[in-house]
Amino acid sequence: LKIFQLNAQIYPESANVLSSLGEGYFKIGDSKTAIQFLEKALEINKDPLLVKEILKTLYEVKGVK
Repeated sequence: LKIFQLNAQIYPESANVLSSLGEGYFKIGDSKTAIQFLEKALEINKDPLLVKEILKTLYEVKGVK
């Protein structure tokens, strides 16, 4: 996660970097932070299916909003 955080500091406008950081937060159970980074990644690039699937899981299954 620390590597993803550093990468996001270096490349804050990279959808791939932000989605990876969001996935990292998702994996450790920090849903709110995961959503923040995943939504920011989608603002930059609307296409990533994996990001959309993780957000769907967080919104529907986990009840996070």
